[in-house]
Amino acid sequence: MLDLSIALPDNGRLTTDSLHGFTVQANNLSGEPVSSTVHVVAYPLQSPTRLIRERLWTAPDIFVIPESTFLDSFPHDEYRDELTREKWARGTMVWEATDSTGGNAGGQAAFHIPAGRLAAGWWVIEATATDAGGRVVKDLQYVELYNGGTGRPATPEYNWAGASPTTTVAEPGGKARVEAGSSAADVYVIRQIKRPGEHFGSFDYFTLNNSKNAAEWTITEADRGGIGIADAFVKDNRLYSHESVVQVPWTNKELQIHYTTFRDKTEPGSEEKWGMTISGYKSGQVSASVLTAMYDASLDRFKPHSWAAPYLF
Repeated sequence: MLDLSIALPDNGRLTTDSLHGFTVQANNLSGEPVSSTVHVVAYPLQSPTRLIRERLWTAPDIFVIPESTFLDSFPHDEYRDELTREKWARGTMVWEATDSTGGNAGGQAAFHIPAGRLAAGWWVIEATATDAGGRVVKDLQYVELYNGGTGRPATPEYNWAGASPTTTVAEPGGKARVEAGSSAADVYVIRQIKRPGEHFGSFDYFTLNNSKNAAEWTITEADRGGIGIADAFVKDNRLYSHESVVQVPWTNKELQIHYTTFRDKTEPGSEEKWGMTISGYKSGQVSASVLTAMYDASLDRFKPHSWAAPYLF
């Protein structure tokens, strides 16, 4: 038996110009790489074009109301399974390629996608191979390609920020950027910004109309410890929220310690001399208190000892 696995970056949500390729892993049932010829194809998917909120109840098995009548009363609700990617219709195949896993390390076949071949939208990538017994093995991966400039998702969504990174790292003097977007109209967003030492923080307010809002801050030394940003809004009787964290580490308190040792071999019985160099943030000199101790690890052969530095009170 053969097991195929398509490896896509960023969990399959990328900008249209960032999907340059991917790999396909071929293993046997013991998890060992095997040689196999892999064929991959890419199909566009016909995803929903209307704004749909997630269903809060079990999907019905009998549909009494006609779909047109249902959508007149509930335009943003799911009628059948419109949000199920596996049910979306496929378009005409746009790209295909074949490669073997035998000539690559680790049993992987590498595939390169020509620039501009896949447009913005939802795609399904299908990999197939035939095992030693003549059985066809298949793996599917769904990919969302969105416009990197506007941030607009491939399918209308209430909260565009739901799939964006929630944690970034910045140093004083750098910039922190947070984006929020929605495919809905007239969305009133409340944003809370909490800095170190603040209990409630500050608030900001803005409106989205099928658009994106981008805010940027300059990080200062007072922001060390991190900044928290929380967005919330209510639309179509649903609460949507998104939290972002800007980590501002205490790199200015990190110390680099280097030890040196010297013994004059030309002088019999000379003592060994130890030296220590301490530097800080950006290799600058710092003032530091040092507590040193000697420990003979060879004594552990007679009595094990759990080494720990003494407590300071």
